Amino acid sequence: LKAHRLVLPGVCVVPPPFRSPAHLAGGRPPIGAMSGSAAPDAELQRKVEEYRARERVYLAGLMGQEANMVCLKSMASDVLGAYGDGSRAALRSALCYPTANMEVLILRQKIRDRDQQITLLKEELEANRFDQKSKDGQALMKKVKALLCENRELGEEMREERMWELKAALQAEQRDNAQWYNKVNEGAEFCKELSEENVKLQGTIAKVAGKLREARSENEGLVKERSELKKKRKIEKEAKAVAAALVAGSTATMADDGA
Repeated sequence: LKAHRLVLPGVCVVPPPFRSPAHLAGGRPPIGAMSGSAAPDAELQRKVEEYRARERVYLAGLMGQEANMVCLKSMASDVLGAYGDGSRAALRSALCYPTANMEVLILRQKIRDRDQQITLLKEELEANRFDQKSKDGQALMKKVKALLCENRELGEEMREERMWELKAALQAEQRDNAQWYNKVNEGAEFCKELSEENVKLQGTIAKVAGKLREARSENEGLVKERSELKKKRKIEKEAKAVAAALVAGSTATMADDGA
């Protein structure tokens, strides 16, 4: 804890010097050191000590406020004792001086402000006051411990639910990966089969192409032989026609000669 400085309008109060939580608790060691309780108990004890220190700071501020109020009340009583009714003092020319009248008005305003500040400080003090040994304090401690246990159980349940969700997601991903792996293997086997069939087809195509070339060469040879045979037949026909013409001519000549 650090020493705080309570600053109010017109008042400056410095709290006592820093004291350890053990000293504030009456010289006793913290609860966590005595009983060896868990971390939540130590955190609650630390908060309790902080609230007690704040309460002491507020009490110191209230004491300073009360001292100022005593001074202001004494000044107000002196004014009322000297002039009677303060609200009608100006009518009786008792507060005819502007300076004194303004001072009285300022003091009255300060008193009203101090009353409001005291009311606010009392409300804050009641709100921040905490006694661990009282029934309310013990009930609050029990509720806080129950809430901490419940929070720990909820955290464990949420962590387990999250783990189950992650496991289910992991199993689904593993199944999907296995399916895709099987599909990839099937595709690889199919591609392998296609490549083998492609090689076979290429060999078959090469064989057919070789046979086709042989057939074309044979066809060309046959065409050449046929053209040669046609030429030979034509020459033979021409030779036969010439021979027949010669024979006919000779026969005609011989007939003429016989005649």
